Amino acid sequence: YWRWFADVSFVRYTWNGLMLNQFGPGGTTPENPTWLPTDKGSGVLDFFELGAASTPGKWMQFLYVSLFGIAFLLLTWLSMSHVRHTTR
Repeated sequence: YWRWFADVSFVRYTWNGLMLNQFGPGGTTPENPTWLPTDKGSGVLDFFELGAASTPGKWMQFLYVSLFGIAFLLLTWLSMSHVRHTTR
C-alpha cells in the first residue's frame, strides 16, 4: 500500500543523484573503493542497485528534485494566498 511513497519522496532523488555523481562515470571516487565489501567485483552503484539501466541519470535526478521544489513552492503560495486567519 505504501509503495507510492518512495516515488514521491524528494529525498530519494537527491540521494540517487548524489550517488550517481560521486560514484558514476566521471565521478570523484573510484567505482569500487576498498572499504566496500563486494560480491563478483560489483561497485557501489550495484551494491545500492543504482547501476541498472532503468535508473535515470544524475541530470534527470536533478530535474526531478527541481520539479519537486517548484511544486512545493507553488503549493505553499497557493495555500498561503487562500488561507486567512483574521476575522472581521
